[in-house]
Amino acid sequence: MATERSNSRAPRPSCWFVWSDTCGVFFALFLHVVSLVVALAVNNYCLLPQLHGIVAGVKVILYNLVVLCMLSCHAAVMITNPGTARHYLDEELQKAMRAEFKRLLAAGHAPQVASRLWPDEAAGKASSRKWWCVACDTYRPKYTHHCKTCG
Repeated sequence: MATERSNSRAPRPSCWFVWSDTCGVFFALFLHVVSLVVALAVNNYCLLPQLHGIVAGVKVILYNLVVLCMLSCHAAVMITNPGTARHYLDEELQKAMRAEFKRLLAAGHAPQVASRLWPDEAAGKASSRKWWCVACDTYRPKYTHHCKTCG
C-alpha cells in the first residue's frame, strides 16, 4: 500500500534552483570562483614547486579532490529540492490534521489563532508554535517556517 500512496503523490522536480534570488546567485558564483582561484594559487605557488616524489604527487591529487568535492557538494545542495512536509506525511494523517484546522476555523477562530491551537487544548489557549501553515495548507513541522520564495 505504501507504493500505491507514493505513486499517487505529485512528483517533486529533480532540479530546484531559485533564479530570481540574484543576490544568492551572485554569491554562489562568487564562492565558486574564489574557491577555484585559491585552489589554483595553492597549486601554482605551494604544491607544484615542491612536486618531488610520489608523496608530493599524492598531496596535490588529494588537495584537488577535496576542492572538487567541496564545490560539487555545494552545487548539489543548491540545486536539490529540499521537499516539504506534505511529501513525507501519511495522507490520512494529513487529512485528519486539515479537518482539525478547518474545525477550529468553523469554531470562529481566526486562521492565525487556529494554526497555533493544538487539537488537544481544551482551553483554547494559543501556543507559541504554529502547527499548520495557512499558505501551504499543510502541517508545519517543529522549528520550520514558511518559505519566503513560494509565498
